[in-house]
Amino acid sequence: VAALDLDQATKLLLIDTLNASQGEHDAKMKEQLRKLLAVSIKDPESQEATLRAAMAWCQQKGFSQLHAIKAAEEVTAFVMALGLQGSQARELAAKLSTWQESS
Repeated sequence: VAALDLDQATKLLLIDTLNASQGEHDAKMKEQLRKLLAVSIKDPESQEATLRAAMAWCQQKGFSQLHAIKAAEEVTAFVMALGLQGSQARELAAKLSTWQESS
Protein backbone atom coordinates (compact mmCIF):
# COMPACT_ATOMS: atom_id res chain seq x y z
CA VAL A 1 0.00 0.00 0.00
CA ALA A 2 1.47 3.30 -1.06
CA ALA A 3 1.44 6.14 1.44
CA LEU A 4 -0.46 9.26 0.51
CA ASP A 5 1.68 12.35 0.15
CA LEU A 6 -0.56 15.03 1.61
CA ASP A 7 0.45 18.60 2.22
CA GLN A 8 0.08 20.05 5.72
CA ALA A 9 -3.10 22.00 4.87
CA THR A 10 -4.81 18.86 3.54
CA LYS A 11 -3.80 16.91 6.66
CA LEU A 12 -5.21 19.64 8.91
CA LEU A 13 -8.43 19.73 6.90
CA LEU A 14 -8.81 15.96 7.22
CA ILE A 15 -8.20 16.13 10.97
CA ASP A 16 -10.78 18.92 11.35
CA THR A 17 -13.30 16.92 9.32
CA LEU A 18 -12.76 13.81 11.43
CA ASN A 19 -13.05 15.81 14.66
CA ALA A 20 -16.28 17.45 13.46
CA SER A 21 -17.68 14.07 12.53
CA GLN A 22 -16.78 12.70 15.98
CA GLY A 23 -18.44 15.72 17.56
CA GLU A 24 -21.64 15.05 15.62
CA HIS A 25 -21.60 11.38 16.72
CA ASP A 26 -21.03 12.43 20.34
CA ALA A 27 -23.92 14.90 20.18
CA LYS A 28 -26.24 12.28 18.71
CA MET A 29 -25.20 9.72 21.32
CA LYS A 30 -25.67 12.23 24.12
CA GLU A 31 -29.20 12.99 22.93
CA GLN A 32 -30.03 9.28 22.66
CA LEU A 33 -28.68 8.67 26.16
CA ARG A 34 -30.61 11.64 27.53
CA LYS A 35 -33.86 10.18 26.16
CA LEU A 36 -33.00 6.72 27.46
CA LEU A 37 -32.09 7.87 30.96
CA ALA A 38 -35.22 10.01 31.29
CA VAL A 39 -37.21 6.76 31.36
CA SER A 40 -35.84 5.59 34.69
CA ILE A 41 -34.08 8.56 36.30
CA LYS A 42 -36.39 11.42 37.16
CA ASP A 43 -34.06 13.67 39.18
CA PRO A 44 -32.27 16.11 36.79
CA GLU A 45 -29.06 16.15 38.85
CA SER A 46 -28.91 12.36 38.89
CA GLN A 47 -29.69 12.30 35.17
CA GLU A 48 -26.72 14.55 34.38
CA ALA A 49 -24.30 12.55 36.54
CA THR A 50 -25.51 9.30 34.98
CA LEU A 51 -25.32 10.84 31.51
CA ARG A 52 -21.66 11.71 32.05
CA ALA A 53 -20.93 8.16 33.25
CA ALA A 54 -22.85 6.68 30.31
CA MET A 55 -20.99 8.83 27.78
CA ALA A 56 -17.65 7.86 29.32
CA TRP A 57 -18.55 4.15 29.21
CA CYS A 58 -19.74 4.37 25.60
CA GLN A 59 -16.61 6.22 24.50
CA GLN A 60 -14.38 3.74 26.32
CA LYS A 61 -16.15 0.81 24.65
CA GLY A 62 -16.34 2.51 21.25
CA PHE A 63 -20.13 2.75 21.02
CA SER A 64 -21.51 5.71 19.10
CA GLN A 65 -25.17 4.65 19.00
CA LEU A 66 -27.44 2.94 21.50
CA HIS A 67 -28.53 0.20 19.13
CA ALA A 68 -24.88 -0.90 18.96
CA ILE A 69 -24.91 -1.62 22.71
CA LYS A 70 -27.95 -3.82 22.21
CA ALA A 71 -26.47 -5.50 19.13
CA ALA A 72 -23.24 -6.28 21.02
CA GLU A 73 -25.29 -7.77 23.87
CA GLU A 74 -23.76 -5.28 26.31
CA VAL A 75 -27.03 -4.03 27.85
CA THR A 76 -26.37 -5.63 31.24
CA ALA A 77 -22.77 -4.41 31.33
CA PHE A 78 -23.94 -0.90 30.43
CA VAL A 79 -26.56 -0.79 33.18
CA MET A 80 -24.14 -2.25 35.73
CA ALA A 81 -21.48 0.31 34.79
CA LEU A 82 -23.93 3.10 35.64
CA GLY A 83 -24.45 1.71 39.12
CA LEU A 84 -28.23 1.62 38.83
CA GLN A 85 -30.15 -0.84 40.95
CA GLY A 86 -33.65 -2.14 41.43
CA SER A 87 -36.46 -0.70 39.34
CA GLN A 88 -34.19 1.93 37.74
CA ALA A 89 -31.85 -0.76 36.43
CA ARG A 90 -34.73 -2.94 35.20
CA GLU A 91 -36.47 -0.03 33.47
CA LEU A 92 -33.29 1.14 31.80
CA ALA A 93 -32.34 -2.37 30.64
CA ALA A 94 -35.84 -2.97 29.29
CA LYS A 95 -35.88 0.32 27.38
CA LEU A 96 -32.41 -0.22 25.94
CA SER A 97 -33.26 -3.81 24.96
CA THR A 98 -36.14 -2.51 22.85
CA TRP A 99 -34.43 0.67 21.65
CA GLN A 100 -35.22 1.78 18.12
CA GLU A 101 -33.42 4.64 16.35
CA SER A 102 -36.62 6.71 16.41
CA SER A 103 -37.07 6.18 20.18
